[in-house]
Amino acid sequence: MSTLTNFLNSYQSDFSYLNLLTAADLTAAGSAYALPASISTTQISVASYGASGNGTDQTTAIQAALNAGAGKTVYFPAGTYLISSTLNIPANTRLLGDSVLQNTVIKASSSLQPNQRMVWGLGDNIYVQKI
Repeated sequence: MSTLTNFLNSYQSDFSYLNLLTAADLTAAGSAYALPASISTTQISVASYGASGNGTDQTTAIQAALNAGAGKTVYFPAGTYLISSTLNIPANTRLLGDSVLQNTVIKASSSLQPNQRMVWGLGDNIYVQKI
């Protein structure tokens, strides 16, 4: 069994409320996990809404991209995106970073309160990949 399979199997029950993929899901899907039909293959970029991964506060631009990208894939080019308030992610939306080789980071700013969430899902089928 692979390390990933062991990890998923051992922690699946601890984090079942997160709807994590199981080892069986990954095995059945092969190397490319298929997104549900409810998520469009249309991709929009946060850069088109003014977000840049330069380490400064990008909350407003990212939220605008998320709102426009409901039901689509919202792409984050490589960089560090600072947020100062909760990002509300619409249902049936995928957040996609640049790659595993070039880091895409969403980071809380110091103005985000300890009891505040960084992200909040507004429904089902929210996927985060390479972030």
